[in-house]
Amino acid sequence: MKRVCIFLLVLFLCNSIALGENNRVIDNTGSLTTSEAATIEKTIHAIQDNYGFDVVLLMEHNIGDQVPKIYAADFYDNGGFGYGVKHDGIMLLLVTGGEVGNRDYCIVNTGRSINIFTDNVVNIIEDDILPFLRASDYYTALRCFTNDIKLVLESTRRIDSPNSHDDSGFNINIHLDIDLNLNP
Repeated sequence: MKRVCIFLLVLFLCNSIALGENNRVIDNTGSLTTSEAATIEKTIHAIQDNYGFDVVLLMEHNIGDQVPKIYAADFYDNGGFGYGVKHDGIMLLLVTGGEVGNRDYCIVNTGRSINIFTDNVVNIIEDDILPFLRASDYYTALRCFTNDIKLVLESTRRIDSPNSHDDSGFNINIHLDIDLNLNP
């Protein structure tokens, strides 16, 4: 019996470490099913593989008196997220709270994400996910967010304007008339 307990403990620890390294959907609220989180993780891994770009989704019940942008930025920086020297990536923090007045969200980005996901582009994405957040449909909001990220990254690859590429090879001119209203 002792061997079985030790084996299960070692197996649990190994799985926790393995999942923790690749986990980009951190649901500390229990709002997502395992299947929903896995579906979103799959999309994020495709973004990582295709664009060399990180996406992190963090859900918390509350963050106390902390400012959401600072909380999210610290979580991203301290979590070792991002690609390359500049830690290229974007993060969505959802604070679900117990009551409507305690809910909040924010999007933070770093590295080449700052040039790609300008304030205008972030506003479009926010407009896209807000109806789902208001309805507490977090799964659909997160799916929509990751699909929007993928769409924006793909559009930056496809647009081919002279002198519009930074050193990452991504086009930093984004046409804001792109319809990001996806039906996940």
